[in-house]
Amino acid sequence: GEFPDFSNRNWFHRYVVQSIEHKDENVKYRMDPKKIVVLGSARFCLEWSRINDQLLARDQKPLRPANYLALFFLPHWDYQVSRESCISLLEKIAQQQNITLYIKAHTRGTGALENDEKARLRKCGSVEFPGEAEHSPMLIKQSDIVINFGSSIAFEALRQRKPVINPHYLHGNSTFFDESGAVFDTASEVQTLELIQGIRSGTIEKKENQVIEKFLQERVDGGEEGCDVLQSYLNLFLHDKDGQ
Repeated sequence: GEFPDFSNRNWFHRYVVQSIEHKDENVKYRMDPKKIVVLGSARFCLEWSRINDQLLARDQKPLRPANYLALFFLPHWDYQVSRESCISLLEKIAQQQNITLYIKAHTRGTGALENDEKARLRKCGSVEFPGEAEHSPMLIKQSDIVINFGSSIAFEALRQRKPVINPHYLHGNSTFFDESGAVFDTASEVQTLELIQGIRSGTIEKKENQVIEKFLQERVDGGEEGCDVLQSYLNLFLHDKDGQ
Protein backbone atom coordinates (compact mmCIF):
# COMPACT_ATOMS: atom_id res chain seq x y z
CA GLY A 1 0.00 0.00 0.00
CA GLU A 2 3.00 2.33 -0.22
CA PHE A 3 5.17 3.61 -3.05
CA PRO A 4 8.61 1.98 -3.33
CA ASP A 5 11.53 3.95 -1.90
CA PHE A 6 14.00 4.93 -4.64
CA SER A 7 15.83 7.52 -2.57
CA ASN A 8 19.05 5.49 -2.75
CA ARG A 9 19.11 6.16 -6.50
CA ASN A 10 19.88 9.79 -5.75
CA TRP A 11 23.47 8.61 -5.44
CA PHE A 12 23.67 8.78 -9.25
CA HIS A 13 24.58 12.02 -10.98
CA ARG A 14 21.84 11.45 -13.52
CA TYR A 15 18.94 9.04 -13.77
CA VAL A 16 17.56 8.71 -17.30
CA VAL A 17 13.90 8.02 -18.07
CA GLN A 18 11.96 7.98 -21.33
CA SER A 19 8.97 10.22 -20.55
CA ILE A 20 7.61 12.89 -18.25
CA GLU A 21 5.30 10.30 -16.69
CA HIS A 22 8.28 8.12 -15.78
CA LYS A 23 9.95 11.11 -14.15
CA ASP A 24 6.84 11.97 -12.16
CA GLU A 25 6.55 8.40 -10.91
CA ASN A 26 10.17 8.31 -9.75
CA VAL A 27 9.70 11.60 -7.92
CA LYS A 28 6.81 9.93 -6.08
CA TYR A 29 9.30 7.20 -5.17
CA ARG A 30 11.44 9.83 -3.37
CA MET A 31 13.93 10.58 -6.11
CA ASP A 32 15.36 14.08 -6.44
CA PRO A 33 13.74 15.61 -9.57
CA LYS A 34 17.02 17.41 -10.32
CA LYS A 35 18.69 14.04 -10.82
CA ILE A 36 16.17 12.83 -13.40
CA VAL A 37 16.47 13.68 -17.09
CA VAL A 38 13.92 12.80 -19.78
CA LEU A 39 15.73 11.65 -22.93
CA GLY A 40 13.24 9.30 -24.55
CA SER A 41 13.71 5.59 -25.23
CA ALA A 42 16.89 4.57 -27.03
CA ARG A 43 15.29 1.17 -27.67
CA PHE A 44 12.17 2.45 -29.44
CA CYS A 45 13.30 5.71 -31.01
CA LEU A 46 13.01 6.04 -34.78
CA GLU A 47 16.74 6.03 -35.51
CA TRP A 48 17.43 2.81 -33.62
CA SER A 49 14.34 1.10 -35.06
CA ARG A 50 15.71 1.75 -38.53
CA ILE A 51 19.21 0.53 -37.62
CA ASN A 52 17.80 -2.57 -35.94
CA ASP A 53 15.67 -3.32 -38.98
CA GLN A 54 18.73 -3.21 -41.22
CA LEU A 55 20.66 -5.53 -38.91
CA LEU A 56 17.84 -8.05 -38.70
CA ALA A 57 17.27 -8.02 -42.46
CA ARG A 58 20.83 -9.29 -42.94
CA ASP A 59 20.32 -12.26 -40.62
CA GLN A 60 16.68 -13.25 -41.02
CA LYS A 61 14.57 -13.91 -44.06
CA PRO A 62 10.83 -13.36 -43.58
CA LEU A 63 8.75 -16.53 -43.56
CA ARG A 64 5.54 -14.96 -44.76
CA PRO A 65 2.48 -17.27 -44.70
CA ALA A 66 -0.12 -17.07 -47.46
CA ASN A 67 -2.87 -16.30 -44.95
CA TYR A 68 -3.62 -13.06 -43.14
CA LEU A 69 -1.09 -12.98 -40.29
CA ALA A 70 -2.12 -12.02 -36.77
CA LEU A 71 0.74 -11.68 -34.28
CA PHE A 72 -0.08 -12.05 -30.57
CA PHE A 73 2.46 -11.14 -27.89
CA LEU A 74 1.94 -13.03 -24.66
CA PRO A 75 2.15 -11.11 -21.37
CA HIS A 76 3.72 -11.95 -18.04
CA TRP A 77 1.05 -14.23 -16.58
CA ASP A 78 1.63 -12.97 -13.04
CA TYR A 79 0.88 -9.33 -13.96
CA GLN A 80 -2.81 -9.50 -13.02
CA VAL A 81 -3.60 -11.30 -16.28
CA SER A 82 -6.60 -13.58 -16.82
CA ARG A 83 -4.85 -16.55 -18.39
CA GLU A 84 -8.11 -18.37 -19.08
CA SER A 85 -9.57 -15.41 -20.98
CA CYS A 86 -6.32 -14.97 -22.89
CA ILE A 87 -6.23 -18.60 -24.02
CA SER A 88 -9.89 -18.35 -25.02
CA LEU A 89 -9.16 -15.34 -27.21
CA LEU A 90 -6.21 -17.12 -28.82
CA GLU A 91 -8.42 -20.08 -29.64
CA LYS A 92 -11.10 -17.87 -31.18
CA ILE A 93 -8.57 -16.00 -33.33
CA ALA A 94 -7.04 -19.28 -34.52
CA GLN A 95 -10.47 -20.51 -35.56
CA GLN A 96 -10.97 -17.61 -37.99
CA GLN A 97 -10.80 -18.68 -41.62
CA ASN A 98 -7.67 -17.90 -43.63
CA ILE A 99 -5.82 -16.50 -40.61
CA THR A 100 -2.45 -17.68 -39.41
CA LEU A 101 -1.82 -16.87 -35.75
CA TYR A 102 1.73 -16.33 -34.53
CA ILE A 103 2.04 -16.47 -30.73
CA LYS A 104 5.25 -14.97 -29.36
CA ALA A 105 6.11 -15.79 -25.77
CA HIS A 106 7.42 -13.06 -23.51
CA THR A 107 11.21 -13.17 -23.50
CA ARG A 108 11.58 -12.39 -19.78
CA GLY A 109 10.00 -13.97 -16.74
CA THR A 110 6.66 -15.77 -16.91
CA GLY A 111 5.24 -15.50 -20.38
CA ALA A 112 5.07 -18.87 -22.11
CA LEU A 113 2.46 -21.50 -22.85
CA GLU A 114 2.32 -24.99 -21.44
CA ASN A 115 2.57 -27.90 -23.86
CA ASP A 116 -1.08 -28.82 -23.37
CA GLU A 117 -2.10 -25.24 -24.15
CA LYS A 118 -0.08 -25.31 -27.35
CA ALA A 119 -1.68 -28.62 -28.32
CA ARG A 120 -5.17 -27.15 -27.80
CA LEU A 121 -4.35 -24.13 -29.93
CA ARG A 122 -2.86 -26.18 -32.77
CA LYS A 123 -6.18 -28.02 -33.07
CA CYS A 124 -8.00 -24.72 -33.60
CA GLY A 125 -6.33 -23.72 -36.86
CA SER A 126 -3.11 -22.43 -38.34
CA VAL A 127 -0.97 -21.54 -35.30
CA GLU A 128 2.78 -21.03 -35.02
CA PHE A 129 4.96 -20.44 -31.95
CA PRO A 130 8.05 -18.45 -32.97
CA GLY A 131 11.06 -19.03 -30.72
CA GLU A 132 13.60 -16.61 -29.30
CA ALA A 133 15.68 -16.79 -32.49
CA GLU A 134 12.84 -15.11 -34.40
CA HIS A 135 13.08 -11.50 -33.36
CA SER A 136 9.94 -9.54 -32.52
CA PRO A 137 10.62 -6.59 -34.88
CA MET A 138 10.98 -8.99 -37.81
CA LEU A 139 7.80 -10.82 -36.84
CA ILE A 140 6.01 -7.48 -36.67
CA LYS A 141 7.29 -6.63 -40.13
CA GLN A 142 5.74 -9.80 -41.51
CA SER A 143 2.42 -9.40 -39.74
CA ASP A 144 -0.81 -7.76 -40.85
CA ILE A 145 -2.07 -7.01 -37.35
CA VAL A 146 -0.58 -7.08 -33.83
CA ILE A 147 -2.43 -7.96 -30.62
CA ASN A 148 -0.62 -6.83 -27.52
CA PHE A 149 -1.25 -5.60 -24.01
CA GLY A 150 1.08 -4.69 -21.18
CA SER A 151 4.26 -4.85 -23.26
CA SER A 152 6.37 -2.07 -24.72
CA ILE A 153 6.84 -4.05 -27.94
CA ALA A 154 3.72 -2.25 -29.18
CA PHE A 155 5.91 0.84 -29.64
CA GLU A 156 7.83 -1.08 -32.31
CA ALA A 157 4.59 -2.13 -33.98
CA LEU A 158 3.43 1.48 -34.07
CA ARG A 159 6.78 2.55 -35.54
CA GLN A 160 6.13 0.10 -38.34
CA ARG A 161 2.57 1.41 -38.70
CA LYS A 162 0.97 -1.93 -37.98
CA PRO A 163 -2.57 -1.90 -36.56
CA VAL A 164 -2.29 -2.68 -32.85
CA ILE A 165 -5.17 -4.12 -30.84
CA ASN A 166 -5.06 -3.57 -27.09
CA PRO A 167 -7.45 -6.07 -25.38
CA HIS A 168 -7.24 -4.35 -22.02
CA TYR A 169 -10.01 -6.51 -20.56
CA LEU A 170 -7.51 -9.36 -20.22
CA HIS A 171 -5.70 -7.79 -17.28
CA GLY A 172 -6.28 -5.55 -14.29
CA ASN A 173 -3.66 -2.91 -14.99
CA SER A 174 -3.58 0.45 -16.74
CA THR A 175 -1.02 1.19 -19.45
CA PHE A 176 0.18 4.07 -21.61
CA PHE A 177 -1.68 2.53 -24.55
CA ASP A 178 -5.13 2.64 -22.97
CA GLU A 179 -7.28 5.35 -24.61
CA SER A 180 -4.20 6.73 -26.35
CA GLY A 181 -5.91 6.91 -29.72
CA ALA A 182 -2.89 5.20 -31.29
CA VAL A 183 -4.16 1.65 -30.75
CA PHE A 184 -7.53 -0.10 -30.92
CA ASP A 185 -8.81 -0.70 -27.37
CA THR A 186 -11.18 -3.63 -26.90
CA ALA A 187 -13.24 -4.52 -23.84
CA SER A 188 -14.35 -8.06 -24.73
CA GLU A 189 -13.54 -11.13 -26.76
CA VAL A 190 -16.38 -10.46 -29.21
CA GLN A 191 -15.25 -6.88 -29.77
CA THR A 192 -11.67 -8.03 -30.38
CA LEU A 193 -12.73 -10.57 -32.99
CA GLU A 194 -15.01 -8.08 -34.73
CA LEU A 195 -12.17 -5.57 -34.82
CA ILE A 196 -9.77 -8.06 -36.39
CA GLN A 197 -12.28 -8.82 -39.12
CA GLY A 198 -13.06 -5.13 -39.62
CA ILE A 199 -9.42 -4.15 -40.03
CA ARG A 200 -8.82 -7.14 -42.25
CA SER A 201 -11.74 -6.32 -44.55
CA GLY A 202 -10.99 -2.61 -44.60
CA THR A 203 -14.33 -1.61 -43.08
CA ILE A 204 -12.46 -0.22 -40.09
CA GLU A 205 -9.86 2.40 -40.97
CA LYS A 206 -6.37 2.35 -39.53
CA LYS A 207 -5.28 4.94 -36.98
CA GLU A 208 -4.11 8.28 -38.34
CA ASN A 209 -0.35 8.71 -38.67
CA GLN A 210 -0.55 12.08 -36.94
CA VAL A 211 -2.08 10.53 -33.84
CA ILE A 212 0.53 7.77 -33.76
CA GLU A 213 3.39 10.23 -34.21
CA LYS A 214 2.13 12.39 -31.35
CA PHE A 215 1.84 9.35 -29.09
CA LEU A 216 5.36 8.15 -29.90
CA GLN A 217 6.71 11.66 -29.44
CA GLU A 218 5.29 11.85 -25.93
CA ARG A 219 6.13 8.32 -24.85
CA VAL A 220 9.46 7.40 -26.41
CA ASP A 221 10.92 10.48 -28.14
CA GLY A 222 11.48 12.58 -25.06
CA GLY A 223 8.42 14.76 -25.58
CA GLU A 224 10.05 17.14 -28.05
CA GLU A 225 9.17 17.35 -31.72
CA GLY A 226 12.10 16.18 -33.80
CA CYS A 227 14.11 15.20 -30.71
CA ASP A 228 17.28 13.26 -31.55
CA VAL A 229 17.09 10.62 -28.82
CA LEU A 230 20.37 8.81 -29.42
CA GLN A 231 22.27 12.08 -29.70
CA SER A 232 20.76 13.25 -26.41
CA TYR A 233 22.22 10.19 -24.68
CA LEU A 234 25.60 10.86 -26.24
CA ASN A 235 25.44 14.49 -25.18
CA LEU A 236 24.80 13.39 -21.61
CA PHE A 237 27.97 11.30 -21.60
CA LEU A 238 30.08 13.95 -23.28
CA HIS A 239 28.89 17.16 -21.68
CA ASP A 240 27.34 16.27 -18.34
CA LYS A 241 30.09 14.27 -16.72
CA ASP A 242 29.98 16.17 -13.44
CA GLY A 243 26.21 15.90 -13.15
CA GLN A 244 25.71 19.63 -13.65
